[in-house]
Amino acid sequence: MLANRKAQLDQAKSKTFKTSSGAWKTYGSMGVDQYAWYDEKTQSVHIEWDKIEQVRNEDLGAAIEGYVEELRNREDQIDSAIDAIHDIEDKIEEL
Repeated sequence: MLANRKAQLDQAKSKTFKTSSGAWKTYGSMGVDQYAWYDEKTQSVHIEWDKIEQVRNEDLGAAIEGYVEELRNREDQIDSAIDAIHDIEDKIEEL
């Protein structure tokens, strides 16, 4: 269950969005992972706000925003999976 969620984090860069010119691009092709990523050690999304504030390209800004949303959604799913694992462990200990 948890391994699947982590694989989905990697797939987030493959999600597509529509640019202002109408072209479809992936988040990964825009280099968004230098602005935000999921940190497995802290189990949270890390966002480089200083870098993001310097972005002036509308399409890149939109890509970053969409990618961060994807990461946060997946972070919530991972948190839920971890909670479920802890609940199962607790039930096993009770037995």
